[in-house]
Amino acid sequence: MKKIIALFIIIGFVNTTFSQDTEWPREREHEGSVLTIYEPQVESWEDYAKIDFRMAFSLVPYQENNEVVGVIYMQAATTVNMNTHLVTMYNLEIPKIDFPSLNQNESAAYDAIVKSFLSPDTTLQIALELIVACTPKPASEPSTVKVDNTPPVIFVSTSPAILLQLEGKPMLYSSGKNDTTLQLMINANWPVFYSTSTKDYYLFDDMEWQQTETLSGNWEFTSDLPKALKELANDTAFSDLQHAFPAPKTPNSEMPTIFYSEIPAEVMLFDGQPKYESISGTDLSYASNTESALFLDHGNQDYYYLVAGRWFSSMSLNGPWVYATDNLPSDFQKIPLDSPAAAVLASVPGTDEAADAVLIAQIPNTKIVDTKTATENLDVTYNGTPTFDAISGTSMKYAVNSPDKVIEVNNNSYYVCNDAVWFSGPSPNGPWVVAETVPQVIYSIPPSSPVYNVTYVTQVTTTSGQVQSSSTAGYMGAFVVGAAIGATIVMGTGYAYPPYYYHPPYGYPMCYPYPCTYGAYAYHPYPYYGGTANSYYNSATGAYGRSATAYSPYGSKTVAQGYNPSTGTYSRGASVSTPYGNARAAQAYNPYTGATARGASESNAYGTRGAAGAYNPSTGNAAATRQASGAYGNAGATTVSDGHGQNATTAHASNYQGSVAAGSTSGGSKAITASGQGGSGSAVKTKSGNMYAGSDGNVYKNTDGSWQQVNNSGSKPGTSPQPHNSQDDMANRNMQGSQMQSMNNDFQNRQSGSFQSQQFSQARSGGFSGGFNGGASRSFGGGGFTGGGFGGRR
Repeated sequence: MKKIIALFIIIGFVNTTFSQDTEWPREREHEGSVLTIYEPQVESWEDYAKIDFRMAFSLVPYQENNEVVGVIYMQAATTVNMNTHLVTMYNLEIPKIDFPSLNQNESAAYDAIVKSFLSPDTTLQIALELIVACTPKPASEPSTVKVDNTPPVIFVSTSPAILLQLEGKPMLYSSGKNDTTLQLMINANWPVFYSTSTKDYYLFDDMEWQQTETLSGNWEFTSDLPKALKELANDTAFSDLQHAFPAPKTPNSEMPTIFYSEIPAEVMLFDGQPKYESISGTDLSYASNTESALFLDHGNQDYYYLVAGRWFSSMSLNGPWVYATDNLPSDFQKIPLDSPAAAVLASVPGTDEAADAVLIAQIPNTKIVDTKTATENLDVTYNGTPTFDAISGTSMKYAVNSPDKVIEVNNNSYYVCNDAVWFSGPSPNGPWVVAETVPQVIYSIPPSSPVYNVTYVTQVTTTSGQVQSSSTAGYMGAFVVGAAIGATIVMGTGYAYPPYYYHPPYGYPMCYPYPCTYGAYAYHPYPYYGGTANSYYNSATGAYGRSATAYSPYGSKTVAQGYNPSTGTYSRGASVSTPYGNARAAQAYNPYTGATARGASESNAYGTRGAAGAYNPSTGNAAATRQASGAYGNAGATTVSDGHGQNATTAHASNYQGSVAAGSTSGGSKAITASGQGGSGSAVKTKSGNMYAGSDGNVYKNTDGSWQQVNNSGSKPGTSPQPHNSQDDMANRNMQGSQMQSMNNDFQNRQSGSFQSQQFSQARSGGFSGGFNGGASRSFGGGGFTGGGFGGRR
């Protein structure tokens, strides 16, 4: 299996350096003048490549004490980084600048000063959620897909518990070198063994061994292991299990209950008996002592559970559960943004947050393919002789014994999608070349196929002769689905794809599962080896916990604990904790691209430090990072290379006196920002973000929900722009009345965008760092990879 390292994992780890900048306004100084710009208000975003927007601003000219306000209209080209959710605007054009109530001569003088701040080579970088929230939504309905919404098996526990999830029926194979009485279960997410001599199953839960006569029966603590199982302590093939020997003599005080399922399942874990907190303005309450998104509607006394973007309801926590997204109570749309439960709004049909999530899912990742390098580095592998199965409803087939997505269109036409790039060849083994186009028949692959995700990757040849690849969220498992009152995003197709098994000439058989929609890896409150993650879902990132790979003596590449469809990444981790400190390590595997990554951290009473590294042989991309923090501050540095002579380095440091961050690229671009106790620096964020650019060219200010129009009638030396309450003025003129409605919409969009951007940033930083450092995030499972993901506490 290829070892393609994913840079997005490393970038996710370095959350301090790459986190979103959600703070507005932004203040800049140039030649003595100070310009403050407020959050953009988008008028159109054509193909997510060209944007028209306006911004309110205030200007304090050099050697003048007066402040003037205005509206600047801008056009720019855009690129979107779907990993960091940042939009970069460049090639800026300024068609017009309005200065309310100033004469032509005054406006011209100030116009030149403002333009000196925003030359064509200036770039602006803005959180994607902020842009999407204020972008007019398309009038046409988005393209949706019909997924399977059959509820998973849902277990409920009020004490520590784990889920023993099998990929179908048990698959047992002899594991002892000299003793054939011991068998390994190769399609389980926990290390499970069966002894033919004792007729018992044995499972190591990261703390102790448990045993049972039947997999679905009651598990009990044991320290009396069969001889053949004890001998695994000396078997290097089971090095990941060395810490399990010798077997603990006594059980941990919170030994987990084991739930068993051969089909996709979830576990709702409560810290004691369920507790609920009411949501103001609604008849809803949310469960406050669980990482699961569980709600109680006091109107109909039904429970509502959100998992993988789907809502299920039941009259009892014990079920039965039914699909409920299409008929959620209207109170779900009324959940206020300041509620701890607001993270679910992106999964509630009809909300602005859901509409924004749908728009984001349609924004493509686009890249020009270096055909020579891509072809040279492509390595399509098979476990044994290439084997193909039919794709239901089509004449095509797909390779079942390869980590690559190989499609047989006909006997002499094969296509493989690797890292969102299509290649074609005359046989299963190539020779492969970058495809200039993709046969339309490939896009007829149904969601019931495990290779359906490749239908979200398109490829064309540009007019300049270059090959351009584009992929949207479906490639990583996030799909737009239709509901009666609005589209939403779900994670996974809902279909349970059977795994494939490989029997190598020597060694143990291997189980290779496909990405699946449900299945909690485990619920475990201990930050010990294995890092057992909760079942979780975060609507900001689409991340959810899922055990989708089998335990194997060959190591962690075949073990998974979390899945993030925004990156398509499975993850697992290990940690150990003592009164004096802790240390952790983590690895991740991407079933879509074959990517893996490694990282480690350690901490004690004096601070924390961590490092991670990656290399992608198919693209030449590489990255390395080192981060550290202590009682007096933190610092770190990161280097990223694209493998073609282009690289970028960033560094940051902060303490109680302030912070500084810097960056540079091999192309000579440099940037530095700093802030201190006095708010100094080149990009200082000051004031409040309550200034808005009206579509009528006026500037408006919102104070506690009340609108005021700000003009420059008082803008003389020593004075400031004068606000006046514009509500009465608006009532006197119809156009002003419609302008108030427009400004109210802009206000709501800005609030929603800021909320969603903060959710994403917290999920990215809280998720990965929470996993490495034992943290936890409340947003119904926290973030990127956790809610306890890489061994974090619940």
